[in-house]
Amino acid sequence: MTGITEVDLDEVIVHFSPSVITNENDYLELANDCKNRIAEKNEIISNMKRSFIMLYTFITRYMQTDEDPFLQEAKMIIDECLKNYINIE
Repeated sequence: MTGITEVDLDEVIVHFSPSVITNENDYLELANDCKNRIAEKNEIISNMKRSFIMLYTFITRYMQTDEDPFLQEAKMIIDECLKNYINIE
């Protein structure tokens, strides 16, 4: 799940330009599309928050114990976040 791009937003703007919106149903469709996009972004943000909390926990635990597996686990989480949210592999 990579989220919404500028291209996606451009398509929505073109599809729902004032000249295309002719009735109340078009406005409802636009509102539902916006609601769905916001829900999708909120899910992504929730997942990112969870990842940051896990990272903080692993790094804090590493600082208390100096055990390398905690750093390895933190690196795996960072790799996953880069791949899922920023499209870097």
